[in-house]
Amino acid sequence: MGACSDARLSELRRDIEHGEFKEDAHALEALAAQCSGNAQYHALVSLAFKKKGDLAKAAKELDTAIGLDPHNPDYFFQLTQILFENGDLGGARLLLERANRDFPNEVWTYLFLASIYRQLDSLNEAEQVLAKAESRWPRKPEVHILLGNMISATGQHSRALAEYEWALRIDSKLPQAYLFYGIELDKLNRTDDALNALNKCVQLAPLMPNSHYYIGILLLKKGEPNEAVRQLETAIKIDPHYAQAYFQLGKAYRQLGDPTRGQEYMEKYGVLSEEQKSEDAQRSKRFLDSLTNH
Repeated sequence: MGACSDARLSELRRDIEHGEFKEDAHALEALAAQCSGNAQYHALVSLAFKKKGDLAKAAKELDTAIGLDPHNPDYFFQLTQILFENGDLGGARLLLERANRDFPNEVWTYLFLASIYRQLDSLNEAEQVLAKAESRWPRKPEVHILLGNMISATGQHSRALAEYEWALRIDSKLPQAYLFYGIELDKLNRTDDALNALNKCVQLAPLMPNSHYYIGILLLKKGEPNEAVRQLETAIKIDPHYAQAYFQLGKAYRQLGDPTRGQEYMEKYGVLSEEQKSEDAQRSKRFLDSLTNH
């Protein structure tokens, strides 16, 4: 079995994905010299670097893979994920715009590009991309959900609501649709309907912390702090780093007449939110520095 054969590459991928590959990423990178013209191998090297946490090298290997095989959309998707997760929104946007042109039948290029545009506050561009996706895939609920999110950000809540309702007609068991539907109903002051939608989300996906969080917020609005605390504590149990949930818990305990405990949660919120901002900024800087210097 040759070093660059499909069978050998499949074997190495399986071992790396399962954490069983004994050689380190540098040894794998050296072996890649024998396969320098093989895009699949560079993608494999990228996976090894990603497992080791060297995302800049992982990105560069995927870029090489794309250069060797520009017709494989999976390489674009993997590289975009790395860029996006490490704060290089500009690089991710350029890559996705190319992928969207080159792979017009890949729905993820539209959804991911729209998400990038939204992050960059280019809401009109985001909505235009999703409108194209909607015309191509009118029965894909995720298109309607994301389009609803974009429309909601422009303040057109009734239009956004219609998109979520359309998504739920396509798939009535999609928890994400109920989550955003509930949030949008609350923006229209339909609190009880919003709670019904969010409770349906909990039924379908009990370990989704966001649904418990938003139920807690609505219960606080209704003047039910005890029930709100139960929901918010559930959100934190699922995700102990959910900073906003600590903030709302602080408000709930203040409503319950326990300002000391309320202050403890508010302080926890402050610490977590600052830590997360700092970590995000540092991770983005490290990644961009490494990408430039390697």
